[in-house]
Amino acid sequence: SETIEIKKEIKSVFYDTKNFGLVLKNEGAQGYELRVYNMGGRQVTSVNFKGEYGNVQISNGPILMYEGNRLAIFMKSGQKRFEGQINASIQDIMPMFGFNKYLVMSAGGLEEIRLVK
Repeated sequence: SETIEIKKEIKSVFYDTKNFGLVLKNEGAQGYELRVYNMGGRQVTSVNFKGEYGNVQISNGPILMYEGNRLAIFMKSGQKRFEGQINASIQDIMPMFGFNKYLVMSAGGLEEIRLVK
């Protein structure tokens, strides 16, 4: 394992069985940095983004960030898959089998969504 030195303010921490990540506040610039490491401490990706997301999770695949009805999805490679709004206030979200399919839990119940470009 390696020692990781973080010189930015940590806003969020998230993990799954293979990776862990941090949302870091950018100093002197707007927005945040999304940084993902493998469990050995090697950095997998780093990407900057704008927007406030109170919930961040990784589930052996995409990184899901959400707040209210706003959703951003990044791949571990740093590629942004989606950023926008959906028609529900998200309480939880998880990837489903199939391309760009997710199960969204909201106050109104469970809903299967498929994100298209």
